[in-house]
Amino acid sequence: MRARAGFLALALAGGFAAPIAVVAPNGLAPLLIVCGAFALFARAWPGGRWVAGVAAFLAYALLSLVWAIDRGEALDGWLRIAGSAVLGLALVGAARDLDDAARARLETWLIGGTLAALVLLGAQLASERIWTRETSFAAAWHGPETNFWALFNRSVAVLAALLPLAALAAWRRRGAGAAAVLFAAGLYLIFNFNSRGAELAILAGLAGGGFAALWARGRTVLAAGFAALVLAAPLIAALPVFDEWAQDRALGSSVFHRAAIWSFAADRIAEHPLLGWGLHAARAIPGAKHQFVPGAELMPLHPHNFALQLWLELGLIGALAGAAASAGLARAIAGDAITRAALAACLCAAFAVASVGYGLWQGWWMGALWLFAALAAALAPKPGGC
Repeated sequence: MRARAGFLALALAGGFAAPIAVVAPNGLAPLLIVCGAFALFARAWPGGRWVAGVAAFLAYALLSLVWAIDRGEALDGWLRIAGSAVLGLALVGAARDLDDAARARLETWLIGGTLAALVLLGAQLASERIWTRETSFAAAWHGPETNFWALFNRSVAVLAALLPLAALAAWRRRGAGAAAVLFAAGLYLIFNFNSRGAELAILAGLAGGGFAALWARGRTVLAAGFAALVLAAPLIAALPVFDEWAQDRALGSSVFHRAAIWSFAADRIAEHPLLGWGLHAARAIPGAKHQFVPGAELMPLHPHNFALQLWLELGLIGALAGAAASAGLARAIAGDAITRAALAACLCAAFAVASVGYGLWQGWWMGALWLFAALAAALAPKPGGC
């Protein structure tokens, strides 16, 4: 019964993560709750060091409520983070307990779910080409005030990280030709939805995946690179070039606004570098609501970079935790060349999106990250394997 519950948890994740990301990305948080509940019933947990690491991070994040700007907001956020972590860890544990037959079935679910998402995106893209974004298929369930240009940004960002895992599953179940067709179709759709974050994620995934495939020990270099980027994030954001970009309107709002946000975040991090401003402080940090141009705040809810958010809210200690987690995930990449490529591509894509896109504590994004981790763990070699 427990084994069935564990498989059902992963099958739901594999079969529904991508379609939900297309239709209603916020639904990834409830999906984690459902999948995690089945995983809790299976009573499986990942290695003790991962559980201990997450527990230590949660303990420090809870301690940061002492100096948090808005303790009520911080406590609410902590409860959401802790709940997601418990469910996510259970799901990863269930993934590691799958036997070969269950993993093969999961791969079929993952292929099917990804194909369904590609069909939905393809239908949307075709309707945009035939009519317009405002009268496309998505207009049937979104109001006329919707920003249709950015409507599918989160969808393709999630797909950018899931696509390498789905291609790996297709490779194992149907061969190289099927994997190539699936991957190529995903790339075509992602690059036709005008999401710079998703496009960056694909490029990062291709680079990281190729590197990991060609060099079995490349995971060590990836781990060091991830850790260095997290720890150096405030120094990078403080470079004068970001101030220059913040003044250059020709770069487009998504670029100059992020440059201003990151520069502002670096200044605030320098004021409390060790402990940070407290959990969820990015929402209420002094000066955050100043509009450096009409309609553009210096800190609209979060820094749009997970490393800067860890530094800003939890200081050096939080950044060290983020660096350790990123490096640890890279170090866990293993298997044959194709498996290493897929796992590295998923990790690099998720890292890229988290570095330019969304708030680390957004419920749907936490759900997405834990779902990525669980599916990657299910497809990875068992501990002690190649």
